[in-house]
Amino acid sequence: GEPVTEWAICSPFWPEPGGETPFEAVAGALASKGVDLRKTALHVFTSADSTGDRALPVFPFHLVQHLKSRGFAVGSGRIVPVRREALEDELPEAGLLEERELHAKWVLLRGPKSCVLLVGSANFTRKGLGALAKSERANIEAGVLIRRPASALTLASLAPPIAEKGIVDWN
Repeated sequence: GEPVTEWAICSPFWPEPGGETPFEAVAGALASKGVDLRKTALHVFTSADSTGDRALPVFPFHLVQHLKSRGFAVGSGRIVPVRREALEDELPEAGLLEERELHAKWVLLRGPKSCVLLVGSANFTRKGLGALAKSERANIEAGVLIRRPASALTLASLAPPIAEKGIVDWN
């Protein structure tokens, strides 16, 4: 019953163009409830291609053009690389530097009053979220859906450390 001002997704894997993608499935469900995503900020958190602040996101960028050609439109968006290296405040006492891969998977929809967070094992792919013509071919995944006041869950509290200089504008 309220607009979606922010849509954030964190996943290491993404759908390829062809058939309905999870982006389109979620957008279609929201549109059926009267939500206009042209005023929504989309934040896509994905794996980084390397360590360091200049790391770039690992994302099928041709998917963006494909989605646009099919009418998928958001007000603004960014594709954000998640740092692969541990930051100093994350290091164990021994100070060992470790590189790690993104494994987190969550989807956040925020409105002015409330937000919904899906956290679980599903990647943002057709098989992971069951956006398939034959749902029985989907992965078997687990997830928890959490609804809270908008002020209770901030993007800053959910987002993993990012490589700021590698952020790519959705457009």
